[in-house]
Parts: sequence; C-alpha cells; structure tokens
Amino acid sequence: ITALTLIISWNFYTLPKNHFMHLELPRWIKAATTFPRLNQKWSMFSPSPPSTHGWYVIPGVLKNGESIFLWAPESKKNYNLKWGRPEDISESYKNYRWRKYLESIMKKKHSKSRLYLGKHLCRRYNQNQQHKTPLQSFKIYFMKQKTPPMGKEPPPVEKILLWSHS
Repeated sequence: ITALTLIISWNFYTLPKNHFMHLELPRWIKAATTFPRLNQKWSMFSPSPPSTHGWYVIPGVLKNGESIFLWAPESKKNYNLKWGRPEDISESYKNYRWRKYLESIMKKKHSKSRLYLGKHLCRRYNQNQQHKTPLQSFKIYFMKQKTPPMGKEPPPVEKILLWSHS
C-alpha cells in the first residue's frame, strides 16, 4: 500500500507543467521513490508523441562496382539494395543498444561517432570470408518520415545523408 501511494503521488506531481497546476515534488517523495526505482516519467508520449520516425539505408559499392546494402537484420542478412520502408522497422536493429546508438548518431553532437560506425561496417563486411570482393565505399542515410495526423496520408520520405565512407 505504501509503494502504491508513493507511485500515485509521484505520478500526480510529475504531470506536465500547466496541466492542472505546477506543484513542486516534496523531497521526501523524491527520496522514497528514487532509491527503489518507483519513479516514472510519462514524457515519452506526453504532452506530444514523437513527430517523426525513420530507418537506415546503407548502400555500399564493392571494388568490382556492384551495389549492395550493408544494413540488414542479422536474422535476415541480405545484401540486396533496398530503399523502401522495412515492414517492421524495429527488426532492422540487432537489439535495443544498436537502436539507441543509431538514434544518437543522427544528432549533431554525436556526429563524430559516425566515423566509428563506418569503420565497423567496413571491417565487418571485409572480414567476412564469404565476400570475395572487398567493399570500396558506402554512405549512411537516414530515411526520415513525419508522422501524419490520424487518417492523413504520410508525407514523402526525406533522405538524409549522415556519412560518406571511402
């Protein structure tokens, strides 16, 4: 009962500002909920949900001129070039760590990390013994799409070049 009371109190005090009124969270509630990890935040979907989503397309060119696709789910490794939206975007990430990493490299403040991703992709492809022809170059694109209002058609996809690797 005490934990439930603390959770309800935390949720009430952390409603978005100006929702009803802005109240300061008492220090004893903050202390009592932080240590056992009972504190929660609802800001992911409130006051407004994310307005864009997207997926990565990483086309590469082999030394023989052949075009390939370097980013595919491990379970469906397929090097055929694809530009369209994946059926399930979440499946294009190996795990949540990759999703968070790729989410962060889109931001300018983490743009230096794109070099390390480029080196990793190049090394991973060229060290695979199945590939006879080495990778010559590739580009990392983020295909950004705005989330349309309910019942509206989605706007065209914006192709954003994040990195060019040679």
